[in-house]
This record gives sequence, C-alpha cells and structure tokens, in this order.
Amino acid sequence: MKMDFLDELLDELSRCVLEMEDDLIVQIAEEYASCEYDPLDGILVGLVKGMNQAAELYEQEEYFIPELLLCSETMYNTLDILKPLLPKQNIVFSFHHLNQIKKMA
Repeated sequence: MKMDFLDELLDELSRCVLEMEDDLIVQIAEEYASCEYDPLDGILVGLVKGMNQAAELYEQEEYFIPELLLCSETMYNTLDILKPLLPKQNIVFSFHHLNQIKKMA
C-alpha cells in the first residue's frame, strides 16, 4: 500500500523525535505547516508517537535518561512551530484524535 504525503510527513516527525534529529525535524515541521495539515495531528500522531517510541526504548533499557531528554528537546523545539497553528479557542479532541492515540499505544 502506497503511503500518502501526509503519512510520510507524520512518520518523519516521529522518526526525527526518536532519533533526535533537531535540524531535520524543523524542516519537516515547516513543510508540514506549509501544507496546512492539521497541527494537532502533527503533534499527536507525529511528535507524541515518537516520544512514545522513545519511552518504549527506555523501558527496554535501550534508551536512557540522556536520550529521553534529547528526544523531548527535539519534540519541544518542533512544538514551537506547530503550536502557534492550533486554533486559539479551547481544543476539543475529536474521535479521530482519540483513535489515533489508541493506535499508538
């Protein structure tokens, strides 16, 4: 099955968080934002998924505290790009977002 561009960007956001790719993730996040994709999906399906994968590696003792800190720094730097694109009103999670979080668990 061929992945569409949105899925590719979300996977790259996750991978960059997991692999602590500070410079590349900024480029990917800017491209994601320029395509006007949902910033909440970018955060939940891209960034949070990468942090969840890092947490799994920590539990398996493949990652340690320094790696988790670098992953979180990468994620937070990217939040600076995506967070301002979120609607200003209170954010209500849709069923779509809840299903995405369930799939990541």
